[in-house]
Amino acid sequence: MHDITDRNNVTEALKLAKEKAEASDRLKTEFLNNISHEVRTPLNGILGFAEIISMPDLSEEEKKDSVAMLFESSNRLLNTITNYMDISLIASGSLTVTKKDCVPSGILRRIYNNFETACRNKHLDIILEIPGHHENFVMNSDPEICQKIISHFIDNAIKFTEKGSIRFGFNLISGDIEFFVKDTGIGINMDSYNSIFDRFFKDSQHPYKVTEGSGLGLSISRGMSDAIGGKIRLDSTPGAGSSFYLTIPAKTDKETHSPDVPVKDKKDVGKGSLILVAEDDETNFYYLNALLTRETGAKILHAANGREAIDLFKANRDINLILMDIKMPEIDGFEATRQIKLIDKNVYIIAITAYAMSGDEERIMSAGCDGYLSKPINRKSLLEKVAEFIKI
Repeated sequence: MHDITDRNNVTEALKLAKEKAEASDRLKTEFLNNISHEVRTPLNGILGFAEIISMPDLSEEEKKDSVAMLFESSNRLLNTITNYMDISLIASGSLTVTKKDCVPSGILRRIYNNFETACRNKHLDIILEIPGHHENFVMNSDPEICQKIISHFIDNAIKFTEKGSIRFGFNLISGDIEFFVKDTGIGINMDSYNSIFDRFFKDSQHPYKVTEGSGLGLSISRGMSDAIGGKIRLDSTPGAGSSFYLTIPAKTDKETHSPDVPVKDKKDVGKGSLILVAEDDETNFYYLNALLTRETGAKILHAANGREAIDLFKANRDINLILMDIKMPEIDGFEATRQIKLIDKNVYIIAITAYAMSGDEERIMSAGCDGYLSKPINRKSLLEKVAEFIKI
């Protein structure tokens, strides 16, 4: 008789390692196939409609339609890239959680503004429900992560709702805050309740199959919910709609006021005023220069790196506002911001950067910047952020 326990344990460990490697290989293959499709498809729309717009003798209606499709494809590509960044942070355990006092009603209103146009284009009613007596309720959590989770819920609701409405809001339940998103869409089969939170899962059991999207939204939502100590649940009836809920600990007893935010003294900007744009990419500078010149009437100074930004500010101490790219040659935006703030701590600096992952805003703001915008930047977001610091 021989004791073969160790040998059996090794055999079992090898079997588990083999299964894990095979699963990892399948996930990698699925990832590559998915990213190839979800990048090439909108990129084809961007290049195709850009070529159509450049054609001569194009009617105004054709131009309008082409521009609309160009924006739609661009937004789809941006969402795909953002989703892959988020899922990689969750999978690697690198997701940064920054909890702070924030107002749920403010988060939901930003989400409403982001999705209002998409709902209107599909002839869907989007309804925001905020309890009147909790309008100024303050919770302690990560507002960026909460916004992303709820946005994924609404994005799915729009995809799977052909008519009717999407309602979202929050309630306070036993000391916790519960966000909800309810739609009148096609619903979810009971068999898919658990699977829909898997990576790359797309429910193909519905009357029509939605192929757009990476199938990562709900997987990202669950990973982010776990990171902030929340829970996700859903109720759904096929053919009658779905309801998604995010419940997180409120951990605050503040009911009557919003977090204290210092009021900024806006500077008057007009013809002859100076705005410094520190940006090493010529295309990005051309875009910012065109928008700011048109909307503010100010003179735009250009620095191609952090060192030039510091020198230009020293030579022009009447600069009203600085737009600072973070990744630049010679001296980066972090160091340039620190040195400029040592010269004049009251000058307003807005970081404009391609760093757009969770936690990046907190890191950039702690470096001394007064505002933050992630690339790609559209006209509306740029002007709203600039208007926080100067009168335009």
